[in-house]
Amino acid sequence: MKANKGSQSGFLDIITAKKVVTLDIDSTTIRLLQARGGRVEKFASAALGSGLVKQGLITNPKAVGAAIKQLMKSSRIRAKKVVTGMSGLYTVNRVLQVPRLADRATKITIRLMVSQQIPVSTENLYISWQTMALIGKERQIFLVGSTHEPVDALMKTLEVAGLTPYVAELKAIALSRAVNQREALIINLAPAGMDIALVLDGMVQVIQSVSTAGGKDLGIKVSEIIKALGVVVDYYDSRFPLRPVSSTIDLILTGPGAGDQELVRGLGGKLSYPVKTLQPPFACPDGMPVDEYAVNMGMALWGKKAREGKGSKIGVVPLQVNILPVTNLTLTQIVKRVSFAFAVLVVSVLVYPMYQITVANMDHTSELRARAEVLDQLLKPRQAEIKQRDEMRETIQEYEALSGKLGTFIRDLRVIYDEAGKLGINVDTVSHDGKKITVSSSYISQTYTSFSEYREGFDSFARALEDSGMFSSVKMVPLTFPPKSVVQVELVPQK
Repeated sequence: MKANKGSQSGFLDIITAKKVVTLDIDSTTIRLLQARGGRVEKFASAALGSGLVKQGLITNPKAVGAAIKQLMKSSRIRAKKVVTGMSGLYTVNRVLQVPRLADRATKITIRLMVSQQIPVSTENLYISWQTMALIGKERQIFLVGSTHEPVDALMKTLEVAGLTPYVAELKAIALSRAVNQREALIINLAPAGMDIALVLDGMVQVIQSVSTAGGKDLGIKVSEIIKALGVVVDYYDSRFPLRPVSSTIDLILTGPGAGDQELVRGLGGKLSYPVKTLQPPFACPDGMPVDEYAVNMGMALWGKKAREGKGSKIGVVPLQVNILPVTNLTLTQIVKRVSFAFAVLVVSVLVYPMYQITVANMDHTSELRARAEVLDQLLKPRQAEIKQRDEMRETIQEYEALSGKLGTFIRDLRVIYDEAGKLGINVDTVSHDGKKITVSSSYISQTYTSFSEYREGFDSFARALEDSGMFSSVKMVPLTFPPKSVVQVELVPQK
């Protein structure tokens, strides 16, 4: 075990003087850090027995909880609640655009959208999210879906240690807060894995966690890191090809592996990115291994406003997505907080006509109907509060009518995607404004060599939609060649 106590100077005006204790758990070590007023007061670490944590999952909460309790006692770091972190290995995350509605309506919207965006049943996920920006009539959110087992194991571990579940976040997000640069590739090199965050324009754009076997030679380690970084950069570039990641973006190394100078030199010889080390956001005591406590320091900034960052007056927009289920409203809790009339209004606004679908798979009609039935069951206790039963029946009938329209819309979507797939055309987005459907599409394969060949492909698409008998009008926006943008087709559904 290692422990140390910091100095009594070095306050930073940007951080309040409230004590915060953070806990970081990896496959071999637990780390505690106590910060106050812009400085690290104490830090401590203890080794974990083999197999207690495997690939980011706590397999023995009782033993790990006892180890945390013992470390807090020996280091005299006292707290009833801590900010802790978790690897992203068992999570999925997305940056989503949702209609700009009131907060309570947004929660319901996200619950209904998430099954279309995340390829895992929402019944097996804890859903957390945070608004990143308001753009016109839409809200950009950062969404995290966490599988139950690792989160439940973490909560059980905290309980054994005598700690109240308070805040748990993804380690990659904590790293972005610790580094505080508007543009950076950040990687935390742990003994059995890596956590990576790509920050651009002051916001976290992509996070990725990778499990590694550990104990490998230098060449294999360098290769693994380069491959993981490549996946993150390629994913972002595929989404935003007109503004790719710069080849000179800073690569910030943190974690226990950042102190391996041979590894640092090996990366520097293989990558175009300038390889740099962490500049700590706190005044740290002498002898503190700053790199090893990067995640702890990032977590210690939870709840703080953005600080002055490199290259701008404002640094990273601080994502604060708490993945603990005790702080996240479930669909049941949301429903209990709204009246029947308001809930029906929210769902109506959601599904028609403001709901814009940006994914290629809408084969979830039965799931949406099942959720509607659950919603009705949960709202029955509230019905007694509605004095006019006739008004309530009328509202239910309107809701059912809108559900029917949603079913028709989904049938139209199946036709659109089926015909596009047959012709090798990619459907980018489908939107409905209440009267007509607009399809934005492009070729998956860029093998056409002439305007006539290019035009024939989309003419075939339009004819196939007409022949389906599902649409009373099919109109294609005039084409240009070479194409400057995606091609739009406007459809008027049959009544």
